[in-house]
Amino acid sequence: LRQLEKYEADFGTVILMDVKTGQIKSIVNLKRTEQDMYAEILNFAVARQIEPGSTMKLASIMAYFEDYGGSVEDTIDCKNGKYRFQGAPIDTYDSKKLGLASLKEVFAHSSNIGIGRLIYQYYDSDPDKFINRLYSFGLGQKSKIDLMGVPIPKLLSPKDKAWSRIALPWMSFGYGINFTALDILTLYNTIANNGYLVYPYLGYALREGSELRQISRDTIRHTIC
Repeated sequence: LRQLEKYEADFGTVILMDVKTGQIKSIVNLKRTEQDMYAEILNFAVARQIEPGSTMKLASIMAYFEDYGGSVEDTIDCKNGKYRFQGAPIDTYDSKKLGLASLKEVFAHSSNIGIGRLIYQYYDSDPDKFINRLYSFGLGQKSKIDLMGVPIPKLLSPKDKAWSRIALPWMSFGYGINFTALDILTLYNTIANNGYLVYPYLGYALREGSELRQISRDTIRHTIC
């Protein structure tokens, strides 16, 4: 609430998730009202889709590592912080003017140009390979959380009318695609969980009178990276 007030944000959401089990311990959502107050109006964490922006760069680098055996020491030319991707109407700018840089530097400085050029270089001839890798990370799947109103993530493919020359590099740094905060958290939780994907869930038991009956869940998990 203090951060929302400080930055006069439209809304904010926080999710606390158990890394090993995927159990959601807490969700808080606050929206700015017409009275300039903040209130719990909508479960933004689960129901509101947004462009993931730079949080997507982790998935892009992971895809490169998985498909091409890449390393954080591999290099890419970031064009001194200014570059126009093929078909783009405007230039892409980075806040940090990097030249030839390692992927470790590219990621640390959140270079759109570096990530975009990396993914374009390796996947332009077969963009479906990149998209299929994202699906293997769980990013294209509707969240399995036990709540209603969960949307299906929006991932572009070459079959879509909206696909263009810029779709692939822009997708790599989080433009033109939509996820919920819970979708993004599920990916990052997988990294924290040493590559094991676990699905988020909320309820752990049903109450019948004074008795609690634990909900039986599929505990199968698999590695994505």
